[in-house]
Amino acid sequence: MRDRNATLSKMRERLEAAQGLVNRNEYSEARAEFVKLATELQQLGLRSANVLWGLAVVADYLGDPREAITRVEEALELDPLAVSIANSKGIILNRIRSMLSDVTRAPDDPTTPSLYELLLERGEADVDAHLAMARFYKHAGHHADALRVLSALTTLYPRAVEAWVAIEEAARAAGNSHLAEEAAIQVKLLGASLGKGAQA
Repeated sequence: MRDRNATLSKMRERLEAAQGLVNRNEYSEARAEFVKLATELQQLGLRSANVLWGLAVVADYLGDPREAITRVEEALELDPLAVSIANSKGIILNRIRSMLSDVTRAPDDPTTPSLYELLLERGEADVDAHLAMARFYKHAGHHADALRVLSALTTLYPRAVEAWVAIEEAARAAGNSHLAEEAAIQVKLLGASLGKGAQA
């Protein structure tokens, strides 16, 4: 027992040191130390929310959103009431949404499907995320898939003008003039409604 306590005490010191590396923006070095700590704890039959949280934070900084969200969720499983860890999950999700909503994002960016999937699996996809996935499909010529995403989007957000605009464009590209006209009507109706709201 004494040896185990001494080992854990040393590991706490190493955890603090790894957190110091994060504070100094030495993310790769911090990740390596967090990985070592996680492995050694596993050998002892233990897991640490703080170590997993550290792995999530450095993964986020290093541009690895899947690792970041996976580790932060594992940390929350161990300590579901940890406010700081929950806040980190929100930050990671917001960063993923920001990546997808970036106006400079190429429509064929190969990371779009995986980022979209991370949000969709968690019920965290917003309008911009759905639009990014639809643009990806449309650019690849998968118009039916684009329209499927956009149809679901307008069901969730029927007043999202940009979604109807995207449906009109995708429908025309797919040769579905009837759907394109229906979408164009919705765009006009919503535009008129928004105009009236602005005047009021």
